[in-house]
Amino acid sequence: MNADLYKVHELPKIPTELTDLVTKSDPEDSEWLMYKYTNRPELLERYRKILRWYNVPSEISDYIFDTEFFANHPERDKLGCFYHMVLPDCDGIHTDDLRTYTYNYVIDNGMPDNRAVPVATYDSDQNLVTQIKTYPGTWYYLNVEKNHRVWNYTQPRRIITINNLKTVEEIHRHHPELMI
Repeated sequence: MNADLYKVHELPKIPTELTDLVTKSDPEDSEWLMYKYTNRPELLERYRKILRWYNVPSEISDYIFDTEFFANHPERDKLGCFYHMVLPDCDGIHTDDLRTYTYNYVIDNGMPDNRAVPVATYDSDQNLVTQIKTYPGTWYYLNVEKNHRVWNYTQPRRIITINNLKTVEEIHRHHPELMI
């Protein structure tokens, strides 16, 4: 198993009544905040249109952090929980600059028939290292400091993401230039 990308089988599915709290609401009209980030400043305006992050309601984060996996996670006190929506134009090989890893729960993989959507890691020369297929209702781990890519989706991907960022407000405080 590659330590930079793998499926996490120990985590349970998140109940639909919880995922509906984010997917059936309109975050634009809510109190949730969004931010955009990129380590490629030339893409800032484009990414502001295709990447959205929101704080999740406490019912979702409580459910996730009460699982044995996250309750006992060695960095539990450093983890944050977000709702992440990515539009189809965001599919190039890249690294992230504000977080180092993520556990993603796929609510909607961006395909109308729920076909698999690939996630892959690459070496520094952009040669494929590892690839997995993701489906709704599954978790995967990704080291986002490594080159990675998600592609082959036609609609917004909707995920719950657990990573080493605490809150959207914290990011805005440290990086006000990233606010939309």
